[in-house]
Amino acid sequence: MNISKLVRTVKVICQIGKCLKSQISILTILVAGLVCSKSTYALEMSVVGPCDQQPKLEVYVDIKDKEEVTLGDLTVKVLNSRGVPFKGDASGIAQIYDSPLGDEAIEVLSPSILRAYGWCVHVDNDEPAEMPDKVVITSQVSKITWFYAYSLYDKGEWKDYCTPSWKVRSLNYCQKPQSNK
Repeated sequence: MNISKLVRTVKVICQIGKCLKSQISILTILVAGLVCSKSTYALEMSVVGPCDQQPKLEVYVDIKDKEEVTLGDLTVKVLNSRGVPFKGDASGIAQIYDSPLGDEAIEVLSPSILRAYGWCVHVDNDEPAEMPDKVVITSQVSKITWFYAYSLYDKGEWKDYCTPSWKVRSLNYCQKPQSNK
């Protein structure tokens, strides 16, 4: 509905209800504001690195209420807009800041046990069952947390999926002086 139709409709309603001129103006502004406003909501997005529970990035993101955005697209947009170096795309994140990648992200604990590290995400404290480019963010979502984590491979079986790596801090990476990136 355009504004001129809205104004005419309000005037017709007020003629029937005998509104004063000032009431017509106020009513027009109120109704126009309701019809024309683009409702937005804010959600928190944070990135928790390999060695520390404190987020390396914590921001609030405004999203239009009816906007359909995926977790992957939103993540890429936020990381790019904040100048955060990363490797990946909307379908998945391989590296944020200077986190270990490839062989550096494998920790051999014994001949039959290892930890494989990478990035996991929680959407309101739940791990999505789909890849980030398939997870649609709705107005019910209030928090997205990317965190560096490991999965344990023990004697041929994968265990402990997406355990935050800061809980063990055993990667050689965490023993090195960290940059402020």
